[in-house]
Formats: sequence, structure tokens, C-alpha cells
Amino acid sequence: MPETSGIHEIINPGGSGSSFTPTYSKLVTKSPLKKSKLKIGEIVPGRVIEVQLPDIAIISLPEGIFSAVLHSNLKKDDYLYFKVSETEPGLVLKIYSVPIKNEGKNISVENIIRILFLPDNIFFTQLISFLKTIRKNIVRDEIIKINQFYSALSEKNKNYTQLQYSFRLILFLIDNNLQLTESNYLFFAPIFFSQEIENKFNLLVELVNKTDEIIFEELKLKIKLMKRLKENFNSIFQAFFYPSNENIKTHYFYDTLIKLLQIIEDKIEFKEMRDAINVLISFIDSLHVFNLINFKNKNTVIFILPIFKNGKFKFAEIRAQKKFKTEMEQVELSIETKNFEKVTFKIKKFEDIFEIQIKNKSLKVENIIKEFINTLSVSLEKNRLKLGLVKIVEEFEAENKSEEPDKQNNQVISVVI
Repeated sequence: MPETSGIHEIINPGGSGSSFTPTYSKLVTKSPLKKSKLKIGEIVPGRVIEVQLPDIAIISLPEGIFSAVLHSNLKKDDYLYFKVSETEPGLVLKIYSVPIKNEGKNISVENIIRILFLPDNIFFTQLISFLKTIRKNIVRDEIIKINQFYSALSEKNKNYTQLQYSFRLILFLIDNNLQLTESNYLFFAPIFFSQEIENKFNLLVELVNKTDEIIFEELKLKIKLMKRLKENFNSIFQAFFYPSNENIKTHYFYDTLIKLLQIIEDKIEFKEMRDAINVLISFIDSLHVFNLINFKNKNTVIFILPIFKNGKFKFAEIRAQKKFKTEMEQVELSIETKNFEKVTFKIKKFEDIFEIQIKNKSLKVENIIKEFINTLSVSLEKNRLKLGLVKIVEEFEAENKSEEPDKQNNQVISVVI
């Protein structure tokens, strides 16, 4: 942005489609701005106190109460988070996220779309509904990233009837810092759209049973063993397991598929069978890498078991997570200022969860702490950490009622979507 005080930047969704192009408008204020204590990149909570004009509102921030230029969809009492994008020459904020709950009450999908200034259509409604099941804060930039990536996919790789599976896949890539590319999407797609894999597996069984070719005898034997669950549990467990040990890989279904594919690769009469084998090999490859990533990150790994029932194989899914030995880290620190009494923090970290105990005797400090906790929670979550129990362990003293309430600050800040 240009070095102009009070620039206002708005992204216009540009219609109700699932993709949109940003357009910008600028507003310059003549009001002198004092230097902000906020830092670029910092996430701060804010509440809309009053809407004065369609795009002018009074908002409460940790630094005080401000007049702000906002998009016209915001309403009184909206609670959201802002990200500091500029501090010089004036404070410029960007609308960052909305919590799924405010004061114990759920924020509806419709209100999240409104506050984050997103197109109101089926795609964004389904995406935010899904994100509410796995996120505590709905981040606008993440939504835009998902939308832009999905919009750029080839039409043949989109499935609008199963969007939640696509969302899970894209978030798996994002959460594990994998590149958002169509090739990565397609590589891991078999895990998230496993119904197709089950159909291909049954098709292969059907085709193999119809042929008397001797080259399929080993595959027939493997399938026969899988049908006998009680006697041959190992064959079921090894069906979609990637053989890493060269000495025993011949026992695995994967190795049988690889050898068979090499034999029928150029034979036209086995095209349908070859296609099914290729799909199953890709599935085992992607499941192997998927589990390696999850194991490294101490997340759940998945095992797929083909269970034969009523003349067909049905896939059963087993989820497992190894228990890692963890250590509790603990630190105690005290903060003393001229204006407040000493505040003591005892911070514990267990795995990726932080617990905080706070000792203080000031009600005024309590209000500051609440804002601090909200900001800390968002910052930790951004770095894949979690804020657990926060407990104030001392009783508070009554605040001096003669103290004047905060006056509205006349400076104008800019808010960017």
C-alpha cells in the first residue's frame, strides 16, 4: 500500500460465484494518528460498539476505542479478530477471523459469512459449516486459499456432491505444510474418496474370477485368503500395507499387484483389470505416505481392512495413534509495572497444550488478561498449539469507581478485509 495515512482497502467478492477477484478502494483521513504500540502481524480482538454510517463504525480494541472504516455488512456487537498490516504512518488492520462462539453462544454460518465479507453461496456455506467442526476460529485467508485452490482444479477432479471430502483433503495439505498443487491433491485423493477404491477392488475380484489365465493364480490365492477372515487375519491386514521389508514383500498384496501389472501392461484385453490395479497401487502408495506424515506429526494413522461379507468386500477402517512419552515443561514469571501490582504467571506446556495460572489482585488487570488470553489463543492455534486451562487463582480487589471510564479516541484507523 502507498504510504498514506488511513488507507481503507476492501475486497469486493464480485458476485455470488465460488471464486472472486479482489478490487480496491481507498479512503484518506486527515486526522493525525498517534504511534501505535501494536506490531505488524499481531492478531487483536475487536468488537463493534456502534455503526454510525454504512462504512464507519466505533470499535473496541485492546488499545482503546476507535473510529474505523469498515465494510457495510458489519453490525453492532459483532466480535472478530484483526491482523495488524501497517503501523506507520497510521494503524491499518485487516479483518482476520471470527470465533465459532462468542460468550458461549454459537455464531451462525450466515453471520460468519457476513462478518468476513464472503460471497453468500452454497460453496462458502458448506465450507464454513465444515470448518466449524474442526476449527475454533474461522480464518478468512484460509477460506480464500481453499476457494482459490478448488476453483483452479480441473473440472474432472471436482466433485460438488462430496465437497466435505475435498475440504478434508485440502486441509490435510495445508495443516501439514504440503504444497497446494493439483498433483498433491490427486495423490492423496484415494484416501479421502475411498468408496471408489472399494468399488475398484470388487471389480478386480470379479474380473479375476472370470479368467482362467495362469498369470492370475497368485492374485486369486491372495483374494481367497482374504475371504477367510478368522483363519487368515494377516492377509487382510496386509492387503493395503506397503511392504518396506524386501525379505517379506512377496507376502503382500501390493507386491502381487506390481508383478501382475508388469505382465499385463501392454495387453489390450486386460485394460479394465489394468485400470483397477493401477487405482489400487496408487491408493496403497498414498496411504503409506499419508501414514508416514501423520506418524511423524504424532497424528492418527489409518489401516484399511477388506472384509468379505454377502458376496462382496467392504472396507473397514482402523484408526490408531501411538502414545508418545511426553514431558511437562513449566516456567514461572512475574510482571511488575508502575500502574499495576505484580502479576505472576505460571505456564505449563504438555505436548502442544499450554495451561496458565495467573495470580493477581486487580480487577483492571483481569480485563487486560481477558484480551490477552483471546489474542494468545489465536496466536497459538496459528502455530498448531492449543490453549488449555486458564485459571486466575487469587480473588480480585474492587476497582476504584471514581476512576473515569475510557474516553473514545478521536484517531481514525483503517480496517482491511
